[in-house]
Amino acid sequence: MGIYYTEEQVEEARRTDILAYLTNRGESFEPDSRKLVRHQSHNSLLIDIEERKAHWNSRDIHTKNPVDFAMAFYDLSYPEALHDVIQMGVGAPIPEHKVMPKRPFDYERDVKEMTFYARARNYLVKERALYPALVDRMLERGLIAQDSRSNVVFKWRDPTVIGGKGLIGANLQGTRPMPLEKRLKPDRPYFKSELEGSQEGHGFFFDVGQKPDKLVVCESPIDAISYASYYLQKGDASVLNSRFLSIGGVKSDIVIKNHIILTALVRSYEENANKDNAVAPIILAMDRDQGGLAFCERFEARAEENFYFGHSLKDVLKRDLPVEGFGKDWNEVLQNCYPQVQQKVQEQVQKQENEVKESQKQSQKEELAKVNTL
Repeated sequence: MGIYYTEEQVEEARRTDILAYLTNRGESFEPDSRKLVRHQSHNSLLIDIEERKAHWNSRDIHTKNPVDFAMAFYDLSYPEALHDVIQMGVGAPIPEHKVMPKRPFDYERDVKEMTFYARARNYLVKERALYPALVDRMLERGLIAQDSRSNVVFKWRDPTVIGGKGLIGANLQGTRPMPLEKRLKPDRPYFKSELEGSQEGHGFFFDVGQKPDKLVVCESPIDAISYASYYLQKGDASVLNSRFLSIGGVKSDIVIKNHIILTALVRSYEENANKDNAVAPIILAMDRDQGGLAFCERFEARAEENFYFGHSLKDVLKRDLPVEGFGKDWNEVLQNCYPQVQQKVQEQVQKQENEVKESQKQSQKEELAKVNTL
């Protein structure tokens, strides 16, 4: 570029307010939560206005440095990004975005849970093709629910509590497509949200089996249940005694934290009482897209440097991504690429509906018989 900047100018560029730089560059943001603003076009880009930090979740980029961010976001070289920040960011006015008072997680305040869940179940089973028996078990155990707006509620339990009964967060998933003009992204028809105050470093999880001894990591609750549904309906016993964890995108710290908790649990099992080498395997069941593949590569690189419980994390790590050409994520695999699984789901749904109808007819006959005897 042929322009020389002093060390003081470089340092000033690095310290420039990242939101001021991006706003002055023409990017538009709107309030998302008490201390976050979201990019109006890039739904996965959030700016923490309290920490003045950018979180580009789809790329797993988290930084306060506008020069580093400009290189990734605008695909610039370092000299180009430095020049751009100095020209557009240094001295730019900081936008007025007030941090709202932080509210603690309060499920009762934010969710009106319904005692019935027909809409949620129909969405999960009929529209997303999830395994009916698995969905029913999760509804019965209160792991998922339906709120007053017909959203599916995925409840986060505390993995450090025996039985995981402490509620520490939740995801909401809409069951009705939104009008195009109300969508954050045209190809994302359903409402999605994480309840305010949900505990950082955790996410939605569920166990298949009484003694989970491996951690299956997925990007969303639907992906996690889809993965389990796919293998259970194939009759594949490899998913038995597994813990399925949704990390809400590509957040590596959640994986590390929950793996440590699960490994400690595994070592508490009677059969492992005298085993110092029991470590829960990790299966990365991410989406086969740019974000998912990049996360796997970064996490595998990080695993080489992580040693705990006397083992390298890389020794217990493997991938299980959707096969290329069969779907981007595990729900697409379940719905579109294996029609025999989908057909089996529909047959089970139809059978259950027929049983309900037959039961209703029988009840009506019994009521008529009572009336006729009067």
